[in-house]
Amino acid sequence: MESTDAWNYKMGPVLADCFKTSEIKSIIQEVMNEKLQGKIYVADEARRLVQDISDTIIANIHENVNMMRYKYVAQVFLGQQTGAGLNYSGMCCWDANADSQVSDVFSSPNMFCVCTVFGSYLY
Repeated sequence: MESTDAWNYKMGPVLADCFKTSEIKSIIQEVMNEKLQGKIYVADEARRLVQDISDTIIANIHENVNMMRYKYVAQVFLGQQTGAGLNYSGMCCWDANADSQVSDVFSSPNMFCVCTVFGSYLY
């Protein structure tokens, strides 16, 4: 019986298929700058803007980054600059050898945005 790649179980991603942190961070920066540069924080528009940013980031990752067998989650936090402090934390249960995340921050005089993209490898 012939052995094919389709029948082999993958124990994890090969080096070329690992989470591409720098490429995804570039996409996050590009999308946040495009969507937020020159804008003023308006509470009524924040929900739509956050959804648009996360959808665009995920679409750009699927189009431009070749990482098979990963599921992506984009978490976007948008707020008004009021001088108050903010603590931001995330916690996941994942495989430290294959799964990863990358974050970036956009800041202007009247708003800030924190975006984190999580990548979970599908075995």
